Amino acid sequence: MNFLNDAYGGTATTDRNLYVVQASIDGTAVPGASLVLGRAGAQSFTFSGASSASSATVSLGSGPDVLALSVSEDAYLGDAQFTISVDGTQIGGTQTATASRGAGASQLFNVAGTFAAGAHNVTVNFLNDAYGGAGADRNLFVSQATLNGTAISGANLSLFSAGGQSFSFAGQGGTTPPATGSDTFVLSVSEDAYQGDAQFTVSVDGTRVGGVYTATAAHSGGGSNQVSVAGNFGPGAHTLAVSFINDAYGGSSATDRNLFVNALSYNGTAVAGASASFTSNGTASFAVPAAGTTPPPVTPPPPVTPPAVRVPGSMWQPAAAMPTTAASPVPSPAWPARCRRWRAARCTPPIWKAAATGWAPR
Repeated sequence: MNFLNDAYGGTATTDRNLYVVQASIDGTAVPGASLVLGRAGAQSFTFSGASSASSATVSLGSGPDVLALSVSEDAYLGDAQFTISVDGTQIGGTQTATASRGAGASQLFNVAGTFAAGAHNVTVNFLNDAYGGAGADRNLFVSQATLNGTAISGANLSLFSAGGQSFSFAGQGGTTPPATGSDTFVLSVSEDAYQGDAQFTVSVDGTRVGGVYTATAAHSGGGSNQVSVAGNFGPGAHTLAVSFINDAYGGSSATDRNLFVNALSYNGTAVAGASASFTSNGTASFAVPAAGTTPPPVTPPPPVTPPAVRVPGSMWQPAAAMPTTAASPVPSPAWPARCRRWRAARCTPPIWKAAATGWAPR
């Protein structure tokens, strides 16, 4: 800080001076950032830039289900801190929000657990509210929540003072796969890893199968994991859904966790068009046709009835109805031109015979 226009009139009340009382970066106070400039010149202080990892995804708890909260804050003299409880039981310790709501950022908190079918209650308890006047207010926000990649309605909270707020969700249940099965889906998946591997869940015809699956093969290197999902799914068409549940982003393409579905097969048969790229949490569904499905048969066109020809001494009749006789293997020049245009086999009527002087009626 460079003070440019110092002035002094001989007393303390006639003295121009400059002061820096405090400084903050992204809402966090900078230690030692107080300056007193009693004369022209410069004074300095130092600070550390915010790390791209400051809003890294936080994972806590254990279990096959993942409750993901998108959290942000208004920082003031430090970050907002809170706890998360499910059905009255706190999961993990004290959590710290670092994503600035004013900058449009958010931070994922993935809460793992076993959430059986039925209603559950989530409470977020804001611990360290602070207020210093307009524009100097520490607050906490939950913008959305998902369970195993499926959005939870009403899961948006604004905590402007210390205390807890809650929302509820319905457990999906049915998360234990059969040990074996006569049918098998095989997913080919890969990832962009960042501060951990990409995780996902799988549902078949709306029912969750298995726990949380993890991709480990690098998409950039052309690798792929083969993930098998077995069960007795039965005949007919099916719908398989993949839900990406632990997206993370650190500010650049090199610090971005993503998931890719490269291919899908069912009982050894490839499913056409089964590919997806997940750059944020969400679900993609794939239609799997019934085994042995074939296109409908093609109906042949109706046969064409040849035109009728008239033979002298007879009535009109279809040329195809005229039988071939050994006595008349070729048409006679005496036949009408209309008859001569047809093959001999079609133009030899039984009412004609060969005579010494040429063709004549019987």
